[in-house]
Parts: sequence; C-alpha cells; structure tokens
Amino acid sequence: AMAALSPLGLLALAASASAVAACPANTTASDIIRGVDLSGKTIVITGGDSGIGYETAAALASANATIVVGSLHVSKGEAAAKNISAHTGNAKIEVFQLDLSSFRSVRTFAADVASKHPVIHTLVNDAGIEYNPPSLPEITDDGFERVFQVNYLGHFLLAELLLPPLRKGGEGSRIVNIASQASFYACQWATLESGCTSLSSLASLATTPPPNRTDPITGTPASYYGITKLLQIYHARELTRRESNRGSPVMAYSVAPGIVDTPLTRQLPPKTIQRWCNGTKPCPLTPQEGASTPTFVSATYPPPLPRGALFRLCAELDPAPLSADQSAIFDKTLKWTTGAGVLTGSPRISRISTTTPPEKLMARESPNRLRSGTDGGWEAVYPQGATSCSHGTPYAFFVRKGTTSTKAKGLLVEFEGGGCCFDAITCDSPSYTRRVNVKAKLRYLNNRQGLGDGTNAKDPAKGFARVFIPYCTGDAHLGNKTANYGIHHVGRVNARAAVDWAIENIKDPPLVLVSGFSAGSVGSYVWAPHIFHAYPNAIHRHLGDSYLPLFGKKGYNGGLVNWDSSGAYYDGIVGLDRGPWHPLLSAMNMNATARAFPHARFSSYVSARDSAQEGFYVFEGCGAEGCSWSKAAQMAIDVVHAAPNYASFVAPGNEHIITETSSMFTKASADGKVIFADWLGQLIHGESYNTSVPCPEEFKECWHRSI
Repeated sequence: AMAALSPLGLLALAASASAVAACPANTTASDIIRGVDLSGKTIVITGGDSGIGYETAAALASANATIVVGSLHVSKGEAAAKNISAHTGNAKIEVFQLDLSSFRSVRTFAADVASKHPVIHTLVNDAGIEYNPPSLPEITDDGFERVFQVNYLGHFLLAELLLPPLRKGGEGSRIVNIASQASFYACQWATLESGCTSLSSLASLATTPPPNRTDPITGTPASYYGITKLLQIYHARELTRRESNRGSPVMAYSVAPGIVDTPLTRQLPPKTIQRWCNGTKPCPLTPQEGASTPTFVSATYPPPLPRGALFRLCAELDPAPLSADQSAIFDKTLKWTTGAGVLTGSPRISRISTTTPPEKLMARESPNRLRSGTDGGWEAVYPQGATSCSHGTPYAFFVRKGTTSTKAKGLLVEFEGGGCCFDAITCDSPSYTRRVNVKAKLRYLNNRQGLGDGTNAKDPAKGFARVFIPYCTGDAHLGNKTANYGIHHVGRVNARAAVDWAIENIKDPPLVLVSGFSAGSVGSYVWAPHIFHAYPNAIHRHLGDSYLPLFGKKGYNGGLVNWDSSGAYYDGIVGLDRGPWHPLLSAMNMNATARAFPHARFSSYVSARDSAQEGFYVFEGCGAEGCSWSKAAQMAIDVVHAAPNYASFVAPGNEHIITETSSMFTKASADGKVIFADWLGQLIHGESYNTSVPCPEEFKECWHRSI
C-alpha cells in the first residue's frame, strides 16, 4: 500500500506513475512550444524570474504571448525580462512586484495587473519556497506560517482575485499550479503523522511553524513544502469543479515537474538529491526540461484533458492524491485569504454571527430582520471579536444583498457620520455618536429615501447590494486604539469587519461605490482605496457627502495620537502624507488618492453655507488661514480639483447631508440647471460625466462674500 512506502519509494512510484508519458523526460520547453502561436494571449507567471518559472516564461514568450511576471525583487524580474526579450525578440514582457507572503502585496499585484490587462488567458502559479529564510520570522504579518502562505495561500488568493479577467479570456482560460511529487509524502516531509492534511489538522498547522526535526531518511529538515503542494493539487481540482458548475470557461491544472536543478533544490545536500533521484535518469532535470510539462499545460489549445488533473511528462499522473475534505479545505482557505489583509494594523475579526447578538445587546436589541422593501430587507450583523463602540457597548453593521431576483447591479459601501472627538475634553462632550441602536437603525435604513434605497427611478444605486457601516467611536472610522482617557477609538476595526464581510459574501460586483456622509465622508476617503483593491475588476466610484477633505489642526493631530489614524491609510499612494497636520494636508491626500486610482472617479457634495461643517472646523481648531471655513473649503476644493478624476457639486444653502433623504433628487445647482441626482448618476454610470458644479458668490446662498 502507498501509505507503507518510504519517501524514497513514493518518489520512485511518482516518477513512474504516469500511465502514458506524452513527452520523454529529456523533452525541453522549447521542444513543446515549437510551432505554437500565442499571439493575443496574456499569461501571468509568478516566479518567472528564475528556474522553472523563467524557462516557462521564456518558452511562452517565444510564441509571442504577452508575459506578466510577478517577482519578489523587481530588479531581478526586470533583468530576467530583458534577457527573455533578447533571446525571443518579444518585448511584451512586464514585471510587477509580488510578495506572496503578504496578502496586501497580492491584492496590489492583482489590482495593478487587472487594471492593465482586463482580459487574462493563463495564470501560472510557480513561485515557491521550501524553507523559511533564516532572516525572516516564521510567521507572516498575516499570521500564517511563511512556507504555507507563500506556496499555497498567496497563490490561492491571487487566483481568486484574477478569476474575473480569466473568465473574460473565454474558452481555454486556465490556472496552472506548479505542484510537486513531494505531495505524495506531504506528512512525512513535515515529520508529522499521516492525516496531517485533514481539515482539522490544517487549521492549527497553518499558523504554527513545522517541528524542529529532521527526516531520518532524506536528511532534510521538516518543512510544509509537500503539504502546500498537495493543497495546490486539491485547489486545482476543486476550482475546476466550481468554475464548471457556474458555467465559467476557466479550468485549473496542477503539474509535477520532477526533480529539477533549480535554486530551490540547490539548497539541499547533493546526497539528498541523489537519494531522491533513486537511479532515475535524467535526474535532476535541467530547468528547460522541468519546464516542459508546465509549458505543455499552459500552451496547448484545446486544453489537455482531463481538466483539473495533475500532469507529469505531459500526461495525467495517476494515481493523484485525493481528499474527502477537498471542498471544505477550499472553503476554509477562502475564509483565511479573503477575510484578512484588507487593512494591516487592525486585529483580525472573529467569525461573524448573523443570528445571535452579543449578550449585552440581546436584552434590549434582539436581531431583527424587517420585511423586504422594494429591493430586499436589511439584516444586522454582529462581528464581535475586537469590535466595539466608544464606551464598550457591542457593535453591529447592516447588510442588504440587493435585488433578490437578479444579481446585484453593484455594491454600495456607506460610512455613517456622527461627529468626532480627539482628546479627553472633546470626548467628554456630546459631540459624537456612542452606540449602535440596532432596532432604530433598522427602522431608519428601511424607511430612508436617499442613495441606494431604490424608491426613486433616478437613484443611481438602485438595485445595489449594500453594506452600511455605523459609526460610534468618534474617530471617523480611522482608529485602532483605546486612548488613555478610556474611549475605544476602534472605528477602523469595526469598518474592517464590515468590509471583510462584503469581500467574503458579495462576489464580483460590476461596480463598487464607496460613500460616506458627514464624518463618514472622512472614512470613505481613506477606505475607498482599500475597498477598490479588494474588487480590482469592478468599476470604482466614490462620493463624500457633506464633509470636504478638510481637517482642523487640533482635530487631525489629536487623531494621530489618540486614534492611531496614520495606520489607516492605504500604502500604495504616492505622495501621501500621514502628518502631522499642515495646511490643506487632507485635501492634498485626497488629490494623491485620486491620482493613485486614475480609472476611478472621486467626488464630493457640499452646501456652500453648511453650518455643521463650519462648526466642526472651529471645534477641530481651525487652520492657518484662521477660522473661515468658507475660505478653507474653497482652497481645499481647488487643491483636490487638480486631480483629473475628482469632481465636486457645491450647492446653495446650508443643508448638511444630502444622500440620506429624497432631497437628493430635487436639489439643484445655484443656477438651477443641474439636479444633484442627475449629476451623480452621470458620474457613477456615464461614459463621460459633468465636471464640477460650482456655487459662485453672485448667486444667493452661495459662498459668503466676506471671505
């Protein structure tokens, strides 16, 4: 029986297990690709700067494909790309930075690639490590064992993020996981008992370093390498099944290249390689030979059969590892990868319960799902974990999945306003909302008639799925700290729970609109980049209602100290300044944010004589120009308008918040020519859209003439 074989015996079995070798072991990638034309195909390859990945990239480039290389070190990737171009004559080689040990890096890479290549035909998951580098912690910042995350979790997340452009690739689109014959003795390599890859075992193994032991047969230290390669095989098979069930053309494969002379195997003692080869020749294979099967599976049209299979020597490798937990492992990995990494610096949230509220809440606010409205009913979600309101009461957010009869037309993520406080004195005042009243909030959501509520034909978010993020922490949804005066400024933790829920439960919305009103606008400015990156293939839109990117000095600097707000910003924005405060800092950051997402559209609504904004500007300590909010507001608008994809609607009057009432459908510009809802509809859905709508001083109830 296979279970009784030693690792060496398993290697020998695996090396000869292919029923019919479609290409001899000494076949090279160049032999496979000869005569193949991949013009018009876009192929993404991780680890395409060395070893098997490099040779696979070079072979596919020689067939005129566009190659996108994900490389940990961009300089190394660019050198490889230059070399491939020189040898193949193909200049269509691109390099993007990719650190598979960081979910944030994976999301950034996927978003950047999908933005440039909305259609992808093949993803080759090749990069990998056998052992954790001694200079790095064994546990990543995301909380997982490094080999486990680099080889398996990082690639799993990347595949999920690139599925939308892969589906657009049509028939033949595929994902190729470079696995290993080490999968046949995954537990032995980790010096663990058989059964170590069951769902229950993986749950603890994923976050724990391997034992400090050595395999007595091969002489190699314990590693999760074989386990991760086995999981890549499960992933390919299960993903193929799921994509087929949804009618998607995408399929997945796994490949066992054989024992190949690569930087990975060169880390091992020569005697270990000899033992592994066990007399098989040629062994080890050259990288060109090792790349033959990856090239075959990546470049063959129509795709090889059977789909979802493990391939070796250009044919299905039989037997292939099987698991009764395959589907459950896939679901668990979805939770690991899509439920983490949205915003580093925030604690991960415990599993969300939509059925039972926390005990503190139950006595007065039992969960309540009101009857469906025109677009479906609202539900309260209780994330628990590290979430909290300012004074320790439980937190909840609210969701509505959009039109029930069809797929939601988009996703609206809305950040609630409700004042702020930034030190012991201001937090002792009634200047901010302190708790989430679930019953009252459900009544409010089910009866309001503004953005996304579906009661008006002109509603630009009609039919959208919605996530409403209440505000009860006084920190504009930016905090991750309990201040020394006892207030829980954890709005960032709360918001992350809601955003994580959206990512896990609302898949592939065609359009994502991030909005906020009053103090929630501040949260929307900061959170929009994180949410856009989580949905790289959606159309991206933003609206800040009734709070310009304008902070007073005391308020901003108080937030830095007492909220830990600097950790809330998205890392990939060139020119972002976390502070301390200087004049128009927030407006400059909004400009930088818009420029960092050139395909998105950012916008704001403001009433020219909004007394609430004016009052809070004074409350926050004003700015260098004094306490003239009108003057500061116009200066902020001028700064933000320098970004070509930012627009504002400045209305006459003093109305504070427009999107939560039906007045958004009647509110007109100062000259009466533009209705706000029409303007917003064009901004969200139009091929082109109206530019900014001003409120000149000569019109009644526009900017004060005295400034």
